Amino acid sequence: GVRIERFGSAGNLFFTVRNNSDQFASGIVALDIQKLGIAPGFSVYDLLEAMPVKTKGNKIFLDIPAGRTKVISISQ
Repeated sequence: GVRIERFGSAGNLFFTVRNNSDQFASGIVALDIQKLGIAPGFSVYDLLEAMPVKTKGNKIFLDIPAGRTKVISISQ
């Protein structure tokens, strides 16, 4: 399965997303932007692949290969 961990807080917020399975995984992460202190219109960046991540509203769209980890940053 997929495991998500959060590090930091608004202004310095990161997530690791780990796919522990042996199969490719796609998913949508819905953030509670109010509780996290994130303003609408935030952006997400994949630090390991050095590329932006697709978002819409409070949702982050992720594709994670089997046995891999994504490290993403959230910025205003």
